[in-house]
Amino acid sequence: MRSRRRQYQVKELLASQREATMIRDEFISIAGHELKTPLTSLKLQTQMTKKQAEHVDFFSPEKMHKQLDYTVNQIERLNKLVDDM
Repeated sequence: MRSRRRQYQVKELLASQREATMIRDEFISIAGHELKTPLTSLKLQTQMTKKQAEHVDFFSPEKMHKQLDYTVNQIERLNKLVDDM
């Protein structure tokens, strides 16, 4: 009797472990995606700013301010995502 009870307990523990692993993997997948979105946006914005900075006459202070505001917003978004985790 004890042997069967233990077998049942082991099966329950293994099932719980599999479920916990699936939940963890799903969380990591979602978190990775959520973090990559603002990172990709930051990378593109930074590359664009760098390219535009080469043309001093094209890169006005207003435009630079707008692009830096966007960058700061994306950084704040990343910080919030990390804090929420």
